[in-house]
Amino acid sequence: MIEKIPCIIDTDPGVDDAFAILYAAKHPKLELLAITTVFGNVGLEYTSRNAQLLAGYISKPIPVGLGHKQALVVRKDDAGVTHGSDGFGGRYDTYKEHASTRPLHPNSVQLLKETLQKSSESVVLFPIGPLTNIASLLLAYPELKPKIRCISLMGGGFHHGNRTSIAEFNILSDPEAARIVFESGCPIVMAGLDITDQASINQTELNRILEIGQKESQLLYEILDLYSSHDRSLHDPIAVMAISDPELFEFVNVHVDVETGGHFATGATIPDFRKKSNQSLSQVKVAMKLEHSSFMDRLIEILRKDA
Repeated sequence: MIEKIPCIIDTDPGVDDAFAILYAAKHPKLELLAITTVFGNVGLEYTSRNAQLLAGYISKPIPVGLGHKQALVVRKDDAGVTHGSDGFGGRYDTYKEHASTRPLHPNSVQLLKETLQKSSESVVLFPIGPLTNIASLLLAYPELKPKIRCISLMGGGFHHGNRTSIAEFNILSDPEAARIVFESGCPIVMAGLDITDQASINQTELNRILEIGQKESQLLYEILDLYSSHDRSLHDPIAVMAISDPELFEFVNVHVDVETGGHFATGATIPDFRKKSNQSLSQVKVAMKLEHSSFMDRLIEILRKDA
């Protein structure tokens, strides 16, 4: 019997977030305990109802918590152009009857706290949106850090950004929160643009998702319609797969700083690759390379399973 890794997804769905959530719910190595929502790709009203919709496709009851609606310091623009004004490529109303009817937990940070406290094992946190909820948890309840197995996040990038020339969207949405998380001392696994841009999918691969033939695969295929005209990379599932399927990736261990005060570089994730860098500084495990066909095969394999 496979020993499952307990996990929580902190998310701003979002098209690629939907893939990450259902992948985690279906993966035999993971036990999804809760979903917490945050502003990001679209406003919190939409990210929360989208998370409820996805929870409705999962066979066991999954609590969904209502998180932060803005950054710790400055609210940034959303990504509605890419994900659609509803976050689901304009398809939410088509599928809303599948949404979970379980009431939203009113506070994501409290849901994170309660879930960590109840778990008999340490828990993996998967933040795949802005890091506001996670930073708030770490600031409010530092005594819970030993309950966190690791924080496997989608965010950042070393060679380029996607919201500015140097900053990735999730980190730039709340750089102060990101800095708190990176400096927390918790083990961190990072899936940035350097790896997630390698997870782009073409039309043939999109058709493989539709051919799965489940009600949720139809949803995933359809919400990709608008998204894929702007971005063909499935960024967020990589943060989950880095824990559930690490053999698919090549990693480097490096110290990472988050720029919060720069004029041109706010939100940049800056690695220290110097041979004589201070080894006493915390190291981040960064996914840097994947084999694309293996990635797609595993994605389809897991999405074929029941949630």
